Amino acid sequence: MLKFIKVRKKIINAADIESVQPGTYRDHNGLQQHRIVVTLQNGNRYNFSVDSSFEIQAAIDDIFEQIARLNS
Repeated sequence: MLKFIKVRKKIINAADIESVQPGTYRDHNGLQQHRIVVTLQNGNRYNFSVDSSFEIQAAIDDIFEQIARLNS
């Protein structure tokens, strides 16, 4: 049975997630921006921007809480 979670506005099959990691990138103005990188088992990656570094851990925790709820 497929069990999906919602990361920002993207629906992802929780069983396909291989890793969830914090990351950074430079925007078009050269400023450092923060993001979460969700890597799937097939190698596809989704990047989700977060407003500040303080939100990264909260967003990652939210992903794992959703997965935990699916497994309970």
